[in-house]
Amino acid sequence: MLNKKTICKWLLLGVLPLWGGGCQSVGEFSIDYQVPAEVSFPPAFRRVGIVNNLIPEPGDTVQTTETKTGDGAVATICRGQGALAAEALAQLLADANHFDEVIICDSALRQHDAVPQTEGLQSDEVMSLTHELGVDFLISMEDVHILSRKKVTRYSDIGIYEGTVDALVSPLVRIYAPGRKGPMVTLHPVDSIYWETTTSSLGEAMGKMPSTEEIRKQASDFAGEMVVKHLVPYWKSAPRSYYIGSGVAMRDAAVCVHEADWEKAVGLWKQSYQAKSAKTRMQAAYNIALGYEMQDSLSTALEWARKAQQIAGQIDKVEEKRQEGALPKPEWVPNYIKASAYVTELKQRASLLPLLQMQTKGSSE
Repeated sequence: MLNKKTICKWLLLGVLPLWGGGCQSVGEFSIDYQVPAEVSFPPAFRRVGIVNNLIPEPGDTVQTTETKTGDGAVATICRGQGALAAEALAQLLADANHFDEVIICDSALRQHDAVPQTEGLQSDEVMSLTHELGVDFLISMEDVHILSRKKVTRYSDIGIYEGTVDALVSPLVRIYAPGRKGPMVTLHPVDSIYWETTTSSLGEAMGKMPSTEEIRKQASDFAGEMVVKHLVPYWKSAPRSYYIGSGVAMRDAAVCVHEADWEKAVGLWKQSYQAKSAKTRMQAAYNIALGYEMQDSLSTALEWARKAQQIAGQIDKVEEKRQEGALPKPEWVPNYIKASAYVTELKQRASLLPLLQMQTKGSSE
């Protein structure tokens, strides 16, 4: 079983009015839960070596290509710093405590190559490196591609200059194991980072934007961050809400939510589920589903969310509206839309749980 403290965290945000009038209201909070990584490793892979396999640029000079675009921006293409990207990746993997050991090779593998190697690590290199580092497999940072766009926009009506930089970062990472021909996995994610500054002077706006070298450094560090969630389970944030309602049990349950006493809250919501009002039963069922999700009982949570969805469909007369062809607008079936969205979210979480349990079973946590 997974430790509940390690797969689910939450932050209470407050209580907001509920659409539809009356004294009804909802509470909102943010939940963080673990999501399995894209890559699953064999249980025997407990020690990992991180290597910088970027091909060095001639003369150690940064090769850049600049182009002016039609909207006045300057686009720059360059390669990142392999050492920074590899260090960031190694540090974040170590912080994740997923592997027993994370070891980084402190030298660039291609620094002294007479002929540049562009096809990744060869089988003999993988065997040699895993033996020298004492690891089970290698993660190789093999390229970091950076496309940045700098632009200054003048807003004449308010006398302000806005400087922006948008950098598209794309690292190339391969995973190698001794005895295998070629890489086990190749990752090539794409993401972006953004800078913005506003001043009253054009020169100041230009001066405050990061230089190409600063962009290159930060983008290289970011490249290492990008890869981590593909390799180890990571945290995902999602909004959650619960109905407070007007009944005594519902209001008492809201107090339990503030105290993170989900078991007691569920008991109170089950009392409300016995009410004659369909709307109260729908809200109680929805809340019960949430209570079980917060206790990591996803299958039970899904059962109650489906009950809430069924009652919500009756309240919003979904079947009648379907027959009349009157379902295109979500505001016509607000209760059903909300319950259905939660059912979908729980189904997705439940489907990923076996993989998450497999990936965390042998972790160092």
